[in-house]
Order: sequence, then C-alpha cells, then structure tokens
Amino acid sequence: MKMKVFKTIVTPFSGQGPRVWVPESGMVMSRDDCVCSINTGLTSGADRVEFIFSGPEPMLAGIDFFKTFIEIENEYLRPGQEAVNILCTSGVYLDEAWADFIRDCGIQVRLVIDGAWDEPGALSFNDAWKHAARGAELLARRDLDVAGIIRVTASAARRAGGIYNGIKKVGFDHCRIIPWTLPAWEMEEAEWALRPGQLEMFLKTLFDRWYKDREIGIEEDLRPFSEYVKIMAGIKNGAARGENAQCQACRWAPYCGMRAVDYPDDNYPDVFCETYRWFFEYAEKKLEKLAKVEKQLSWH
Repeated sequence: MKMKVFKTIVTPFSGQGPRVWVPESGMVMSRDDCVCSINTGLTSGADRVEFIFSGPEPMLAGIDFFKTFIEIENEYLRPGQEAVNILCTSGVYLDEAWADFIRDCGIQVRLVIDGAWDEPGALSFNDAWKHAARGAELLARRDLDVAGIIRVTASAARRAGGIYNGIKKVGFDHCRIIPWTLPAWEMEEAEWALRPGQLEMFLKTLFDRWYKDREIGIEEDLRPFSEYVKIMAGIKNGAARGENAQCQACRWAPYCGMRAVDYPDDNYPDVFCETYRWFFEYAEKKLEKLAKVEKQLSWH
C-alpha cells in the first residue's frame, strides 16, 4: 500500500492565539498555535506528516520554540505515524549551536536562496551564497545532507550562470528551482516578479550548463531537470494532470506538474504554460538521451 504523505506549512510568526514576544523578530506562535498546527497534520490520517517551517526567517523564533514544537509533536503523534520537520532558512543565523540542535532533533534543512536581491533589505547575491555555503559546511561537518531551494525572480533570471556556479560550489544534496511570480494581472505592479520571457532564457542557460556537466559525468541533482529525466526513463511517476483544458491536452503535463501561481479559477492558463512548452520542445532530445542512460543504469 502506498504511503500517504501530508505536508503542512508552519510559519512561526503567524497563528490566531496569544503570542510571545521574540526580540528583533516580532510575535512567535503560542503553544496553542503550535497544537493547532500540529493537529492539522496529525489528524489528516497520513502515515508521514511533514511540517515545513517557512515564511519570514523561521530561525528567528529561536531554538526554544522548535524544542517546544517538537515536544508537542511527540506528545500528539499517533502509533505508526512519522513526523518530519523541515527547516527552510537563508542560513544567516546558522551557527554551531543551531547545527547541533538540528542534528540531535533530526531536522531536515533546505537552504533558500531568495532571488529578490534588488529588493530593499534583501541579501545581496554574494551574501546569499556566502551564508548558504557556510550553513552547508556547518551541517556537512555533522554528516547532514542539505537541500537547496532557488527562488527565481526577475533579478535572479539574469544570473543563471552565477546561480549554477553557486549550486556546484555549495554542494547541495539536491537543489530545486522555483519560479517566483504573481498572476498576470498583478505582475506589472511588482518589478521582482518573474516574466515568461525571463524564465525562458533562464531555463535554457541553466539547462545547457547542467546538461554539459552531465555529458562529462558530473551529476548535479538539479530539480526539476533531474526529475524530468527519471520520468522520461520510467523510473519516476509523472505528475497528475491539472483539471483545466490546457493541462488535459498538453503532452508535457506529466513532466510539468506545477503551476507558477494558484488561481481561484483552474481554467485560467498558467502564466508560464507557453514557456514550459517551449522549454520541453527545446530540451526534448537531450532529455531523451539522458533518460536512455538512466534507464540502462537502473537495470544494473
């Protein structure tokens, strides 16, 4: 029987109950907020529940907050159920004490490179990668794997080569690229929002660099590219098609499996649909070549 997985986002600086003040960071979730969030996951009937700590830098909530959350989690955990805690962080506040706590509690870490470098108050391109590299090194010294998440904004799309170099230098266990944008009718108001043409050039540049490395035996687990290869090789199941007419008719729907923006009306075409169709047609032969090798290796 297939394991049922439930994923829920936890933003430490949100909730409906009373808050406890955390210096320099705002109001953190109360114990009642934590219980409510935990019960949402554990009463879902899932075998595995993933609590993903995200939003404004979650590490500012402090180690004590995470200790409390995990204690409550263990208290409410049902027999046969597994709880997995995933911390999404820029790595700015990662130090020896945090790294030890993460190791001791079995927390998974995703270092987030937020591509909004041109926004006021955001980390610069170089600082973002510096913190990621330092955080990854701290965790590696404790034999912990670390994943990466790259949020691709308009600014990030212009630096595909630098981003790929950063991914290789940090040495993520795997890294996922996520387009960061808004619905078409809101896009004009936000300079940071990724546009289809920008994503097209970004995907082409990044894919070409990744493919060139794969040809010479350097296997960077860069997602979704590496996932496309596995789907094409029949090693990984494709994504479910969306309900709208565009998804139902699209030959690439099992590979795409994502929408850049969640729309109230599922019939509204995704802002990046045409971009992804173009990309898959551009990369098809190269993906097929890699999939053939991947399939042969899976037989051994």
